[in-house]
Amino acid sequence: MAKTLLLLGGSHSELPLIFAAQRLGFRVITTGNNPLDYGHKFSDEYVFGDFSDVTAMIDLAKSLNVEAICAGCNDFAAISAAAIAEELGLPGHDSLDLSRKIHHKSSFYSLANEAGFPVPFSFEVTSLEAAHEVAIDVGFPIIVKPIDLTGGKGISIAQSARDLDKAWNYARQQTREESTVIQKYITGTNHAISSLILNQQLQFSFIDNEHYFTNPHLVGAASFPSTLSPKIQDLIRNSVSELVLSHTFVDGLLHLQFIVDENDDYFFIDVCRRAPGDLYIQFVEEATGVKYPEMIVGCESGLPVVIQQPIMQKKIGRLCLMPRTTGRFNSVHDLPGPGVVLSRLQVMSTGAIITDIDTQKIEIILMEFESDDEMQKVMNDPSIRFQISTV
Repeated sequence: MAKTLLLLGGSHSELPLIFAAQRLGFRVITTGNNPLDYGHKFSDEYVFGDFSDVTAMIDLAKSLNVEAICAGCNDFAAISAAAIAEELGLPGHDSLDLSRKIHHKSSFYSLANEAGFPVPFSFEVTSLEAAHEVAIDVGFPIIVKPIDLTGGKGISIAQSARDLDKAWNYARQQTREESTVIQKYITGTNHAISSLILNQQLQFSFIDNEHYFTNPHLVGAASFPSTLSPKIQDLIRNSVSELVLSHTFVDGLLHLQFIVDENDDYFFIDVCRRAPGDLYIQFVEEATGVKYPEMIVGCESGLPVVIQQPIMQKKIGRLCLMPRTTGRFNSVHDLPGPGVVLSRLQVMSTGAIITDIDTQKIEIILMEFESDDEMQKVMNDPSIRFQISTV
């Protein structure tokens, strides 16, 4: 009889995890507070629940007699998964204390500083007055971030003291916490390193390029291979390896975003120990040939995992097609141009109302290219290949 795995989440982002868990022989139960999320229809069972509610998730896992737990593509899911694993004695997850430190921005920056890990100057503040005091010390421009949210939510740049009031209020409206993070604003190229740890060693790593559209804090596309020099990529891997050695991480995924400035100095700006969303792990699999979703689920469920090394290196782009204008979404028209579409998933229904061009997504598209130049052009400006029709 198949073992039961509880997956905290069930949106389109969790599809690779659902399918991987099923291929590994699990009966997959998804949970989340939106029964209409796309991924639920592909799991073996859906149970309503709020995966950000740690106590409720522990109770749910107990009632379902689950034998494995997997976090979905959300930091709250990662924290709840760690809590369930700790309570039920399940493998594959960090301690609840470490998970909270990793997935709350201010705690991660403190943890990073203790390990000598390069991060921007960052301070946790609990009042607007304190934010202004820190801003004077750090110097404008600064970024104001909620400590508990991802996907660009609640983040804004303050160029002056006047901007800071607005940025502070915006972050406080989005967060569940009483404090926010004030951080030195750094410019440069954006990237991520997605890694797998085994026995406290970095066994697999994948470094990409990140592309941003109307929202400078939400990744709109990712491309591979990285445009960074081999030397910088090695430095990044070495830094991540040192972070892993400085803390007791369980085997599994470690994903970090970073910026490289004009002097080739690099700064890590975000971290998670759960799968990135919007089919990112499918993007890694397509680019390298490794069974990345299976390896992630295997680690989180406590299965013996053999870490694969890249079988190939394709020029692959993962595009989150986003609207340029508000209105009622009608269709997407493909235009002639570089790149071959490998797969696409429509995440916005025809007729849906577009109200926020900074966060709403229409399709997730994986593409293969013949050259790096062609890939960068399309990933930086999707309109040369796709036209969004609204009415």
